[in-house]
Amino acid sequence: MALLNWPDFLERLDQNKVLALELAQDLLKAQQMRLQRLEDALSAQDFKAVEQSSHAFRGLLAPYGPTPILLDLKKIEEAARSKSLVDWQLPDHLRSLLSGFAGEVEQEIAKLEEEFKKFDV
Repeated sequence: MALLNWPDFLERLDQNKVLALELAQDLLKAQQMRLQRLEDALSAQDFKAVEQSSHAFRGLLAPYGPTPILLDLKKIEEAARSKSLVDWQLPDHLRSLLSGFAGEVEQEIAKLEEEFKKFDV
């Protein structure tokens, strides 16, 4: 199952592949930072920090279309907001989805880099 909706992402960028490459590279770095913040908030059992971290993570990923990840993060955010969060660890299936998503982004980056090699002088 594809998590990354690359065609829609490119469409939002008016097919600007240079910008898409830059944003995708930035996404991979930011995804790791957001994941770490969420894990830190969960480890601290801080409802507010979990809520904020989940929300920010969703905002980062939303333009790329990984719906299952967004839904899982929304559940975590809502559970933290209602103070009903009982599992203070990132679910294994979400960690797996995030890893798969990152792999899909890396594939698109590699394709663009290969395409751009044709234009290097």
